[in-house]
Amino acid sequence: MYIGELSKKSGASRKAIYLYEQMGLIPKPTRKGSYRIYPAAAVTQIQTIRCAQTLGFKLKELVDALASNNNDPRSSMALMLEQIELKRSVIHSQIETAQAQLLLLNQLEHELLHSPELLLHKNQLPGLSTLCLFIPFGGVPFRPFLKASLIEYSCPD
Repeated sequence: MYIGELSKKSGASRKAIYLYEQMGLIPKPTRKGSYRIYPAAAVTQIQTIRCAQTLGFKLKELVDALASNNNDPRSSMALMLEQIELKRSVIHSQIETAQAQLLLLNQLEHELLHSPELLLHKNQLPGLSTLCLFIPFGGVPFRPFLKASLIEYSCPD
């Protein structure tokens, strides 16, 4: 099939297909005159590449695993499974980090909401009220306040 048909069937742009070809992710097509003729298997290969990219894989990570697909599918499969397990462990680590950050945010929120320094302050503008937090920061209270619908931050003298 020609590159236009491959592009439509795989969902990849012509430029992406050329890149995959250049990187060795898909085999070089045969030529018929100046036209590239791609095998039907290229559609599946490109869809696999795009799926892997969606899951966070970089093209460089896929080069070894997918480029060897033509020579030894079992070797390619083993490399791809290894890459998947590596990616999975990275994601688990990111999840643990995010959960720890959420826990710290919840603790900070709880401390702020139950702090004796938390005061409700009525602004001078009619109908507007604002929350003023007095949080010690280097010994100087930090005080956000609302003024004319803009939030400003000040450190009182």
